[in-house]
Amino acid sequence: MSVKDWKSKKEIVRLLYNEMSDEQVIVRIYYDQGNFNFTLEGLIDFYKYRWGKPGRPLLKRNNKYIHFFKVLSIELGLDEEVFGNQIVYGDLIDFMRALPVEGLERVRSAINNHEIEDKLIEKCIESELNLITKQFDEPSQNLNLNIEVPKSASWFAIYHKSGEKKKTIEQAFFNNSLDQSAFYQTPESVLRWQQIIEHPLYEGFDACKGTLKKFVKTSHWKSLINSKDFDGCIVLTGGGAPEKDLIITSSIINEITPKKPILHALIDTSSYMLSYSINFIEERINTNLNVLSSYIDFKFLECDIFQLSDLWLKKKGKNYCWFIPGGTLGNLSEKAVFELLASQCNEGDMLVLGIGIVPTSGRAEDIGRLKDQLIEEYKSDEVMDLLKIPIQSLCGVFNQKNNLVENVMKTWKLDVLEDNESSDVKGSLTPVASVELESKERVELFKSTRYDLDELILFAKKYRFEYINNISHGDESYCQVVFKREATR
Repeated sequence: MSVKDWKSKKEIVRLLYNEMSDEQVIVRIYYDQGNFNFTLEGLIDFYKYRWGKPGRPLLKRNNKYIHFFKVLSIELGLDEEVFGNQIVYGDLIDFMRALPVEGLERVRSAINNHEIEDKLIEKCIESELNLITKQFDEPSQNLNLNIEVPKSASWFAIYHKSGEKKKTIEQAFFNNSLDQSAFYQTPESVLRWQQIIEHPLYEGFDACKGTLKKFVKTSHWKSLINSKDFDGCIVLTGGGAPEKDLIITSSIINEITPKKPILHALIDTSSYMLSYSINFIEERINTNLNVLSSYIDFKFLECDIFQLSDLWLKKKGKNYCWFIPGGTLGNLSEKAVFELLASQCNEGDMLVLGIGIVPTSGRAEDIGRLKDQLIEEYKSDEVMDLLKIPIQSLCGVFNQKNNLVENVMKTWKLDVLEDNESSDVKGSLTPVASVELESKERVELFKSTRYDLDELILFAKKYRFEYINNISHGDESYCQVVFKREATR
């Protein structure tokens, strides 16, 4: 796991050093001490980015950077037996309890003077500070500041659509194709998915986060969330990627500080992926989701997105931003997705699609290079592990008793189809993975289409979605495409 409450801890350190940035704090300590056995650039990268990244292990006691955090602890005057313990291993409230009184006073002053730009972090720090202050004000004597204050349990509903039943593996198998939702219906699927997105060859997740961060700084986004009719965001197939939800919701809080809760709905077929999102969001905001109750109204819906005939979350006359992140459009029928959106989106709603892009040059060598890259990306052990459980279930459905999953996996192959052989959008490039079952034709496991941007814009236009803008990743292999729902003619 990553270091607990790291963003809030960094903010407190910055305040106590009266510096404008994390980097300035690091530079000051590094040059004041001058006896570290690593480069300043490496420390800045570790402190600012790598240490708080999800999935990273806690700082080990023999790590070369540990001395820096011991020095930091001493200079801050933390009350602890082993210097560096609280900032590395403690919860936010434990770290704050170890601060000297003047440190807590400085934090309180910063909150009162609105010196913390990120309002979500400010709220979390203020919440813990109030707990500590309350203990000081209580009449009880012999107060032990190291006592752990239990946090109240929280319950959050995952809504189910009435009458909708989960598909069995047999029901998910249709026209020799397996519905991709089948891959995410076990507890192991969360771990398998995390292993895929952390794999060095898989760049889509980081590309999606990076382009989302750019998107929430655009004038189009800010104009929407500042409008009087804006009521929230609806993320389709959004379970299991909570970092993206925090990018979106944090930008809303920092831009407008909502006077009433703004809807943020995650809709996904997998309760396991939704549960992961809930737990991740709670952990990252240092307490339970109730801290956000005055800002963001989180709703979690376990539902097939193509069954949203009566989405009760929407309000008449209000506008929403719809997200389909992470290249998910390329896993689905584009025609079915846009028919769904056309039936659900209000006039003036915004639509943000995260998509992979076909090389704009059109040169054969560029197309060939992309094909080779996709084949490498999808044949990793991590992808194979995600596929094994549903394939094993398929073998059982078709009575393939002697057809072990390992044997089936040996028949796995990836074809890259051009134009609209496996897509409704012209000019597309679609990797299609398949395996062969005994006495069956090849079974399609998944597809992941990359698009010609101009052709996708024309396709969306047919469903009255007007192209606004696109925000590209550095190498232009991925982008967020932004549309606005047009009025009925």
